[in-house]
Amino acid sequence: MASTEETPAIPLTSYETALCVVPPSHLTGDIDRLRTLYDKAHGRWPPHANLIYPFVAPEALPQASKLLQSVLSNRREVDPIRLRLDNSDFFAHRRSNTVYLTDSGSDGLKALTQLQHDITDAFGGQSRASCQLHLTIGQSETDDLPGRQFLLEKVGLIPAVEWEVEELVILIRDRSQGLDTASSPMVVWGAVSLSGTPSPNPKALEYSSPSSLPAHSATTFQFSPSQDDSEEGKWNVIPKSPSPTGGKPIKSPVTVASYNVLVESPHPPPTERYPLLLQNLLSDAATADILILQEVADDFLSFLLQDKEIRLRYPFATHGPPDQAEIGPLNSLRNIVVLSRWQFRWEWLPFDKRHKGAVVLQLEHLGTFYDSKFFPLVVTGVHLSCGLIDSSIMAKRSQLQTVLRYLSGNYPNNHWVVAGDFNITTSSYTIDTALKRKSISAQGASVLASLDGMLTDAGLLDCYYASRAASSGLGNPQGRLDLGTSYEGEEGATYDPTENEHAARIAGQSFHSRPQRYDRVLVRGEEFQVLSYNLFGFPTGDESQLASDHWGVRATVKLDGPRSGGLESEKAPIAVEKAPSSLGGIDGLKECLREHQAFPSDEEITQRKEAFELIKQLVNQRDANLPADTRLDLLFEVVPVGSYGFGVWNSSSDMDVLVIGQVSPRTFFALMIAKLRRAMDSDVVLLRKVKAASGIMLELEVRDVRIDLQYCAATRVVESWPQSLELPAGDSTFDLPMQSLLKLNSLRDMHYLQRTIPDLASFRLAYRFIKIWAQRRGIYSSKLGYLGGIHITLLLARICTLSFRQAGTISAADIITTFFKHYAQFNWEKQVVYDPSFYKSPPRYFRPQREPLVILSQHQPKVNVARAASMPSTRTLVQEFQRADQLLSKQDVTWEQLAGSVENSTGADEFLKSYRSYAKVNVQYWGGAATKGRMLVGWLEWRCVSLLVDIHRKFPDIQARIWPARFTDMEEVDETTKEYQGCYLIGLTRESTPGATPLSDADRQSAQISLLAVLNSFAEQIREDENYFDSSSSWVDVSLVQPSALSGLRVDSSNWGNAAYDEASFDDDDGEIELDEDEELAQPRQRTIPIRGAKAVAMPEGAKLRSASDVLSRLRWDAEFDIEDYIVGYDDRFLGEREMPVGQWKADLTDEAFIPMHRILYFKRKSDGVKVWDRETRTDLLFGSGVSSKIQE
Repeated sequence: MASTEETPAIPLTSYETALCVVPPSHLTGDIDRLRTLYDKAHGRWPPHANLIYPFVAPEALPQASKLLQSVLSNRREVDPIRLRLDNSDFFAHRRSNTVYLTDSGSDGLKALTQLQHDITDAFGGQSRASCQLHLTIGQSETDDLPGRQFLLEKVGLIPAVEWEVEELVILIRDRSQGLDTASSPMVVWGAVSLSGTPSPNPKALEYSSPSSLPAHSATTFQFSPSQDDSEEGKWNVIPKSPSPTGGKPIKSPVTVASYNVLVESPHPPPTERYPLLLQNLLSDAATADILILQEVADDFLSFLLQDKEIRLRYPFATHGPPDQAEIGPLNSLRNIVVLSRWQFRWEWLPFDKRHKGAVVLQLEHLGTFYDSKFFPLVVTGVHLSCGLIDSSIMAKRSQLQTVLRYLSGNYPNNHWVVAGDFNITTSSYTIDTALKRKSISAQGASVLASLDGMLTDAGLLDCYYASRAASSGLGNPQGRLDLGTSYEGEEGATYDPTENEHAARIAGQSFHSRPQRYDRVLVRGEEFQVLSYNLFGFPTGDESQLASDHWGVRATVKLDGPRSGGLESEKAPIAVEKAPSSLGGIDGLKECLREHQAFPSDEEITQRKEAFELIKQLVNQRDANLPADTRLDLLFEVVPVGSYGFGVWNSSSDMDVLVIGQVSPRTFFALMIAKLRRAMDSDVVLLRKVKAASGIMLELEVRDVRIDLQYCAATRVVESWPQSLELPAGDSTFDLPMQSLLKLNSLRDMHYLQRTIPDLASFRLAYRFIKIWAQRRGIYSSKLGYLGGIHITLLLARICTLSFRQAGTISAADIITTFFKHYAQFNWEKQVVYDPSFYKSPPRYFRPQREPLVILSQHQPKVNVARAASMPSTRTLVQEFQRADQLLSKQDVTWEQLAGSVENSTGADEFLKSYRSYAKVNVQYWGGAATKGRMLVGWLEWRCVSLLVDIHRKFPDIQARIWPARFTDMEEVDETTKEYQGCYLIGLTRESTPGATPLSDADRQSAQISLLAVLNSFAEQIREDENYFDSSSSWVDVSLVQPSALSGLRVDSSNWGNAAYDEASFDDDDGEIELDEDEELAQPRQRTIPIRGAKAVAMPEGAKLRSASDVLSRLRWDAEFDIEDYIVGYDDRFLGEREMPVGQWKADLTDEAFIPMHRILYFKRKSDGVKVWDRETRTDLLFGSGVSSKIQE
């Protein structure tokens, strides 16, 4: 050995070089996986253990290399040095901790330590190298004790790395890139074997960082049961095989589940939740073929994979249990792990952000064949960055782009399933509040809104939406209804701080504490059919503790079916139209809606919720003054319906509330009125009791909110609430009287639509705009034959379902554009509008000749909700649909123009200028009782429908259009006004027919005289009705005027005249409300029934006589009866008692031959002359009601 005294000392002071030991690359997989995430030096340093650092100056490396060779060639020990890194520990620094692997004290460590000292002595003994040989894995903050402990335990799970050290490696800092010292990488300069000879091909050069690869294949594990019952078996690595070239087509359904299992902190692990998580994953609701888990930690995976049922159900996994000796730890604190019943190969697709990436699986033997080539099913698990700030939104977009780009580039012809926690904020409240508070910018909100479009453009279909369109979704926890959701985007939430205590704790008391639909299962492939979708992870039984802050999601899909999972009941698919770019998409739409105050404010939302809760408390209030043993133990369910229940209301909307109970309507309303009278100083005020055709209704005012309270007697429904809403449509629970069923169906239909409209948030946006359009264009009035809320709902729901089947999820702007295009071209005369999800085939519907427009409800008895439409109103609707469609064909159209604004004028202003003449229906009232005047005005508006019908019947070439509002020239009108003067206007224009001969002056004058006769006849009919018209306090006439005579008129926006008129005169039961069969009367009552032309007869009071409308409906629709064998007897106002065949009876007031129901006297069979129903004798042989019920007893 050469004497060190003869060799000048070489300073060991340069941080540009290092002398180290580098383990073989095939042993560093687990090490490098962790270093990628936790070591700030990863990518700049290979995995190494420094012997001497700092080392020599770069220019002294040749001399140092020779000196090293000299030292090593003269080693006294020639035995191999085996190093074993099997222990984790840390160094504590002032600002950080360094966590490392080291040798726990093997002979190899001792030999290497001695060699370190020998080399240091040879270089002059000046080294500042640490005496502790270690391989750094990562760093943690000094004050982050849980983080340090977490990393220590993770490093401790790395299987022991043992190898024979064959060379010492010299590293040098690469300055060629012009980087600073901290950023410049350390590269291999050379190596010296322990024998003292230079290594021509240092093994350290074989090292390459997996982070440099865009995606890299990873190891699949399979559980192998033990042949010996005394052992548990173990998870083994499956040897990698070539890409699959053969397999079998997917014939049976494939079920994919995704569940975020929640890791809140690095240490200690939440082991108390592990049994609950396991229970959820083993539940029937979570059973799947492929299970994608997010936020999986080492100890949870070890716990999960030791369960026998899990191993039996899912024998294949992307990672084995970390506590198994030869299996290393997971990469991160929050990991994606996939379990499968089928074998797969997989790749890890890293994102730009550390700890983030996607798992991409190929099912090796399951897929599809095209042209005899096999394409395996590709399943991708994702967990995108969380947070609602601009940087996290941009990160989500980048991550989605990475996934979609990779899948499109590598698997363009395969079927995809993409599932996991997307962390895409969906609640409109959260997004809007973040914008107001400047937590996100407008650009950030726009990017967030574009993420769903990215998925749709890639051909991915959301199974949540598809299942709704196919009526196969089970989105809500059992026993919980999704009625009246306040904000868009909260339907189907998988992260719900309002229901989940873990989510509530994490979200805190902020605008983030709203329900979000973070977790999704998406599929791509034309043949995919979504069979079912459900959530899981809810507490069961008496359990109150929850396992995670997320609900799990599960979808079952099948190939060789329709793409959306829906039934193709339509002969021709709908043509989906893209909205013009000038509209500005969703952002422009929302801005337009905000300008029109289409969204309620936070204060209004709170006000409505409080009002609804007060009504619930009042309905269920018990009378404390009664003895306990006499208080009625009654069940009442109070539910919102209408616009509030559907979540499309605004500040001008009333609240519709339906109460379902066990007592009769008479008893319920008697109880309610008594409660209201006792609580005179309460916040609930009774405005009026209305007897309408649909039954009794109370108009209330609750804290300045108008509420219409209706009641439905349905004992079996309320006893099984809310499960009764999930019962099949034909269940015996719904064997109810017609009037009760119609009331209940307002709830049943709404509940069905809420579960089946694919994208309810987009539906609500579109609904709000279409309602504004209808209001501004003067076609929002169902009683005048135009559109009402239910009409828009059913028309729009059809568009949402059909467009989803055609093109998947589309934006609200595209839905609106498609809506107008479709109905502008719709054949209203021959086609029927119905829900394509509810009706599996076109429904059978007997369409009377006088119904020019048919929009069917869902549940039986299905009704045409547009039965009030007339030929004039239908013609007006078609013209407005076509006008909107034409506007949308212009590239510069705006939302304001589409909504009806023309140069800042309203639709009413345009109406007053658009016609050459108008029929002006004048009404004046000067009586002392304002209520009577309001009833006259309201009734007159309703009767104007018959005037439209008369004009069309006598003059089919005249287009008559009524504006659905009163006009007045009075300066001030409010509800206290006792004198009123106003008018209704009907615009009249003659349709131009190509080739038609112009009218001569004589013909024109004759037509005008005939038209005036129609108008005067209508006015006389109004003035003859003593129920509403009193010549001593009111006057009504109709005149034909020119536009010049309308100057000074304005739309009356007051509520004067909006009081519901008494339609009871058109109902045969005269508003009588009887007790149910189980409610006995103390004494039978006597009542006299006056019949025109007949002597009054006193009849004993029996059970309530079923109404004439019920009898008429049964004769029409019950297959047991031949309608041709029955006649109806009625009281003609001028001719007395008359008869006609039941099939010719006209029940609609707009029909020329309309006769009110209360004039029906009896129904009689032709074949034997027996009266099967008789009002006078209270006989009912069809239902057994009235006196017939006593006979049966």
